[in-house]
Amino acid sequence: MNAPEIIAVYQSVVPPLNADFVHAAWQQAEQLPMHLNWRGEPAPAELHTTTRVFWTNEHLWFGFECSYTELDIDEQFDLKQERYGLWERDVCEAFIRSPLEPNERS
Repeated sequence: MNAPEIIAVYQSVVPPLNADFVHAAWQQAEQLPMHLNWRGEPAPAELHTTTRVFWTNEHLWFGFECSYTELDIDEQFDLKQERYGLWERDVCEAFIRSPLEPNERS
């Protein structure tokens, strides 16, 4: 299965670091709706996410708009210990590949 791709566009103006996507940099970024789970199966509507990405001279910016309204919190989590299994919680991941890397289409 081919994973969806999103191309990061360049932005010269850096938006404020918050969860508000009204800034022009976010508005000009391509939006990629993600409606599949990690197995490639349709995800429940409450897990649908929209991804936006752009880059500036210094950073690569990712924005995730998620439908869910409640986080899966581990009350037993000890902040002094390494956190394994974080991917089983409410997370968004981005896998970055250079166009110069070999891939299944090369």
